[in-house]
Amino acid sequence: MEEFGSFARDEAAVSDLADALRRLATTEGAVGMLTGAYAVVEGHGLPRAMGPWLADALLAQKLGWQYAVPLLGTEAF
Repeated sequence: MEEFGSFARDEAAVSDLADALRRLATTEGAVGMLTGAYAVVEGHGLPRAMGPWLADALLAQKLGWQYAVPLLGTEAF
């Protein structure tokens, strides 16, 4: 949550982010979904490190995994 900073306390901004990610997950294929996660992060003014983290979470959801695995998010660190 530290990466989200004050963004995490803005319910409207978090809701908008979640809606954008849900749209990606339901309308895009895997590649579009993953690259779209990066664009959503940039569009919401979040740190770039959040892009791979959210992309990993979307991929895990798409594949039906119970937990996200840091596949893309490891490169940020």
